[in-house]
Amino acid sequence: MADDPLLALARQAWLGMAGVAMAFPADGGVDVAASARSLLCPPGWVGIVALGDAAIVTVPTGSRAGTLRKRCAVCPSKY
Repeated sequence: MADDPLLALARQAWLGMAGVAMAFPADGGVDVAASARSLLCPPGWVGIVALGDAAIVTVPTGSRAGTLRKRCAVCPSKY
């Protein structure tokens, strides 16, 4: 699915709105980053975008990023 050009284009658009350098993990899973400038969601909220078998998550503060990374680690690998 990673070779799908439409999926790649959609992922690039969402990554541009994240407000911080991050990536949809190539092996699936979740990348979590702190970004007060994220446009994935309203200010102060957690933004989650899942496309294909991978997701990106932005949180407003670094302390919340650690908490969310722990939570995502125990989530099922399929959405």
